[in-house]
Amino acid sequence: MAKPNEKLADALRALKRLQGKYNGVIESGDITEAQRVILVEEGFLRPVIKGWYLCSNPRDHEGDSTAWYANFWSFLSGYLTRRFKKRYCLNADASLILHTRSTRIPRQVTVITTEGGTSVLNLPYGNSVLIYPDKKHRPRHQTEVNGLQLHSLPETLCKLSPQAFITNPRDAEIALNMVGDPGELLTILLTKEGSVAAAGRLAGAMRFVGRADYAERIIHTMKLGKYDVREINPFLIPVPTLGNTRERSPYIMRLQSLWSG
Repeated sequence: MAKPNEKLADALRALKRLQGKYNGVIESGDITEAQRVILVEEGFLRPVIKGWYLCSNPRDHEGDSTAWYANFWSFLSGYLTRRFKKRYCLNADASLILHTRSTRIPRQVTVITTEGGTSVLNLPYGNSVLIYPDKKHRPRHQTEVNGLQLHSLPETLCKLSPQAFITNPRDAEIALNMVGDPGELLTILLTKEGSVAAAGRLAGAMRFVGRADYAERIIHTMKLGKYDVREINPFLIPVPTLGNTRERSPYIMRLQSLWSG
């Protein structure tokens, strides 16, 4: 009979082989029950939802949310990749967080898939994931950030909810300043997936952050396409925290925004 330390060593070897595959996300079937039990008992695995675990540090205190929030996106990446491969996409509001390299963790993340039914995944500390199928409204162009499938930056801005400009103005400002050419937005706004209301919001938002030339081009081009666009500033903050900048790195822009208040 193997000694306890030999059992732990065997379980750790199995864990090491799996650790790099899906950002440390382990499904119960990946290891034996004996290995799973000892790894959980010794603190090397933390249960997240039934049948799913996340690699953890034994030094983490039970009930400490710090480790969970530090690994939130890693868990989501591993879980969604294992379930759907690349046949899913975070919605625009969640995509905004990843594009702008925010450390913010939303209470709920919305995920659009091409298969399955609607479900809500309840996660630790009050977080959740809403998963629903919608082939018609999947983005035309997906991109990958930190192992997660997102709307492209232009589609993120075109599909961003009006509320996002109010509740997360810093992220929205950074995203607007990451756009290299208004044509990236117009190619979406002028299609059937586009929105006249979104065009008005983006024109107003661009003018607010100091990119009046982008705002004018959006309005002018949409009117050439026979769209009646009404410009509106979607922000509630009185002045931008960043304003127009030549910087395109979301990391540097976030620092500039924080320094300016």
